[in-house]
Amino acid sequence: MVLHEPTPADFSACAAWVADLPLWRRYGLTPAGAERTLRRSPRLLVAGDAEGVIAFDPAGGFGRAGYVKLVAAAAPGRGIGHALLRAAEAECAGGMLLLCADFNLRARAFYAREGWCIRARPSPSLAPVARSPASCCPR
Repeated sequence: MVLHEPTPADFSACAAWVADLPLWRRYGLTPAGAERTLRRSPRLLVAGDAEGVIAFDPAGGFGRAGYVKLVAAAAPGRGIGHALLRAAEAECAGGMLLLCADFNLRARAFYAREGWCIRARPSPSLAPVARSPASCCPR
């Protein structure tokens, strides 16, 4: 899987399918809103021909850990999310964290397969997931 910096066309192409994902439709995200979110991201990587996208901040929004805002693949199950997440982890050497809605079972299962685990819950509807040593996240 080839990952690259976004081209001008990637923003609108990714925004169109990101806004159509059930999770983001639930939040009322429009293609225009998705494109604004992607363009404002401190760091963005795109997979292939706009088949996947990860928006993250290597400097982090919480202490020194990198922060993942969005990781999505147009066609799940092809290793795109795995490649994107690994690339972001490589850039966030001080660790990373992300927030995941409790009801987003598909995402929570994906993160668990990738070795992430729930570390804290700031609210009843959010399950923040933070990378931690395998000893903290028994399989």
